[in-house]
Amino acid sequence: MIATLNPILTGWCNYHQSVVAKKVFSKLYNLIWNMLWKWAKRRHPCKSKDWLIRRYWHKVGNRKWVFSTITNRLKFCSTTKIVRHTKLRLNQNPYLDKDYFIERRFKLGARKLAGKFKNIWFRQNGKCYFCNQPLDIEEEMDLHHIIPISNDGENRSDNLTYVHKHCHRQYHSVN
Repeated sequence: MIATLNPILTGWCNYHQSVVAKKVFSKLYNLIWNMLWKWAKRRHPCKSKDWLIRRYWHKVGNRKWVFSTITNRLKFCSTTKIVRHTKLRLNQNPYLDKDYFIERRFKLGARKLAGKFKNIWFRQNGKCYFCNQPLDIEEEMDLHHIIPISNDGENRSDNLTYVHKHCHRQYHSVN
């Protein structure tokens, strides 16, 4: 159940994270909680409420009543970070003010990444490792291992780099 719901919730939250949705996310979690409670009662009609609580709802960190198993828990939509939409400057021309649009694309890309992926993005200044052209977070891109795994390379951020998908394909077709 959790494995089915989490990708749906993640996608929905990511889609709506650019609008003011904190209250909606909280209401959504309450709605889902009520639906899960009804599901649990319907699935185990002869079991007590205490049994259902012990079976499906656990304490995770500071939160009580978290629908979870030992290894997995339901995603909290309310923890989704709201990312405000950045308006374009109307006096900028994409053909004349290329630096503004490159900088804007770099910042937008950095906002959508987290952890080691964000560190890689900043280390490369949002540019492809092979062609040194700006990467667009909306385009398809790959993570390339500088030292291949087959040559004892590791999956650490200092061995990973972002590349355009076509640059990556071209590199590996030659090498």
